[in-house]
Amino acid sequence: MIKEDIVIQEDQNKELFEKNVYLEQEKKRLNSGIEAIEGLARSELGLIKPGEVFYQFKKDNEIRKINTLKEERLDE
Repeated sequence: MIKEDIVIQEDQNKELFEKNVYLEQEKKRLNSGIEAIEGLARSELGLIKPGEVFYQFKKDNEIRKINTLKEERLDE
């Protein structure tokens, strides 16, 4: 009887341990998802938190593209 109880308890412990591992991984995944969403909102939409200052730097090829579009509009 006692040996059977020990085996049952060990099985339950193993299941609970595996569930805890899964939940910890899920927690990390969800947290990184939130951080990724926040990062996209900041970089793509320029969203900031209160008291922050947002700076966005354009790449050289983006600046050239903008200048080309401006020149085309001026030529029209």
